[in-house]
Amino acid sequence: MKKFILILLSVCLLSACGVREKTEMTLYFPDRQSHTIAEETRTAKETGDLLEMTIRALLSGPGKANLYRVIPEGTSLLGIKTLGTVAEINLSSPFDTGKDADRLLARYTVIYTACTVPGVQKVKLLRDGAPLRSLSSGEVLGALGMADVSLSDPKGTAPQLLTLYFTDAAGTYLYPETRQVSLKESETPEEALLDALLRGPDQSQLYPAVHEDSALLSVETRLGIAFVNFGKDFVTRNTGDRKKEAVALYSIVNSLCSLPHIQEVRFLIEGQTEGAFGHFDFMRGFTENKSLYAPH
Repeated sequence: MKKFILILLSVCLLSACGVREKTEMTLYFPDRQSHTIAEETRTAKETGDLLEMTIRALLSGPGKANLYRVIPEGTSLLGIKTLGTVAEINLSSPFDTGKDADRLLARYTVIYTACTVPGVQKVKLLRDGAPLRSLSSGEVLGALGMADVSLSDPKGTAPQLLTLYFTDAAGTYLYPETRQVSLKESETPEEALLDALLRGPDQSQLYPAVHEDSALLSVETRLGIAFVNFGKDFVTRNTGDRKKEAVALYSIVNSLCSLPHIQEVRFLIEGQTEGAFGHFDFMRGFTENKSLYAPH
């Protein structure tokens, strides 16, 4: 009898101290190699609400070297409410800022991560208490689950979030358009991006910055530098006016530099380094030019 009481007392003490079996959390972060999102499994180090601990772990950033943070630094969890299988997650103002592609990825990582917690099927995201809006339509977003923001493709291709830069009717500024594109077999993100860029914008108020007769021959990235090889028509069709040359050039450069593994772009014409592209020198590399972005 005394032995039974001691065992029972030990169990009660362990429970009171919060000791329990290890709980694993599944977090999602962008992957530098695949350019989509990937899992990271982590063990909860404390007791408490599993959903809250999981989101806080996500906000702390990844532990694996191949994964990177897309949720802005300084984002904090303001609160979580659950109604049935829907979790309402309220994050502070740094969240959902920056480039559209990063904002979309950040949203996806929160939704995917929250939906791994038992009982959560959909997520409603708030920023400082206000619901988020669609990046394309501007409409208020409802509760979303994994199937609503699926990064899987029935054909087995790998969807890629791309930011493409197009111009306005006057050809003065560059405007971003975020698009999710499924990569074809053996296609690189750079090839998919340039193919989509040359096909033109989806938004009716935007216009192509590069002439439609510009023939892309190849693109290859080495050590963070994308080498873009065009046919001769690229020069003849896109030069003659400095403003026109700038938006054509940086439509390509800024779009490619939105990919996390590209820091610089160099241009080739039919495999050769040409000296001049109108008012610009093709003997040098180009990096993102923020001065062409439309003022807010």
